[in-house]
Amino acid sequence: MRKNEILIIILISIIIVLSIFNIYQYKKNLEIKIEYGQRIRHIEQIALVIVPRRVLGELQDSNNIDEVGLAETIEHVITAKSFAYSGVRGFSQVTSFLDNTEKDLKELRKLIKQNGKEKEIDILIQKIKKNQEKSLKTYEEIEKFFEGYMNPIHEEKEEEKKNLLWYKNSAGESNELIKIIEEGLK
Repeated sequence: MRKNEILIIILISIIIVLSIFNIYQYKKNLEIKIEYGQRIRHIEQIALVIVPRRVLGELQDSNNIDEVGLAETIEHVITAKSFAYSGVRGFSQVTSFLDNTEKDLKELRKLIKQNGKEKEIDILIQKIKKNQEKSLKTYEEIEKFFEGYMNPIHEEKEEEKKNLLWYKNSAGESNELIKIIEEGLK
């Protein structure tokens, strides 16, 4: 073999190795994005579904609100807020929703402790309930969006696609979910 042939073989080998490494890096990067998206998705589920259900459950009987239960619910909101602030970028509407929920629940607790006016308490309870129901409806809209977004042929990849879309919305690469959340929580 001549020198040129040896150089060509070496160059082709280097190109193949670099291509394989590139593919490996791409897959690893995609895995990380999917895992991060899954984390975001769970945080958003806590904020938009679990917290509102807890709040609505606590306010179910507006004539008999348990002060201890209300304090525990406020703690759940604070915990969800800390998750949202530490792990989710790009979803400021959700963190604002949790801030407002916490503020309203604390105001309600204050009114109840002070034996506030019944009408004032009822108005605040209705406001809180309305906002929590908006949140649940918003998450339903997100699920409807995913139903239309997914390709039924590749069902096994559905969760990965959902998680990747959550990541892309958080990173600013996409805004479909952000639009749904902003519209729903207005």
